[in-house]
Amino acid sequence: MNKNSKKIKKLVGIASLAALVAVLQVISNYITFGEVSITLALIPMVVGAILYGPLTGFGLGALMGVVIITAPSTATFLNFNFFCYYCIMSFKDISCRFSLWMDL
Repeated sequence: MNKNSKKIKKLVGIASLAALVAVLQVISNYITFGEVSITLALIPMVVGAILYGPLTGFGLGALMGVVIITAPSTATFLNFNFFCYYCIMSFKDISCRFSLWMDL
């Protein structure tokens, strides 16, 4: 296997996991148990970090954060105070990524 085919294989794997993160996060925005929504998008993010390294896990987590911020269910919180909302969401994302990085 030459160098280009390894890069293409890695690129396709990361792109597939990114698409899976986006789809699962959008779906999990609408699956709720009372006031709690479950997040299934953490599974491909962890798999991506294990298979392709912490930088890939960071990128997949950033994609999940963008999907969360643009979700219609977060519009209620976004209207109150954008700075507070952004700080809370960033803290949650950074702490998840840090704990994932520490597990590797």
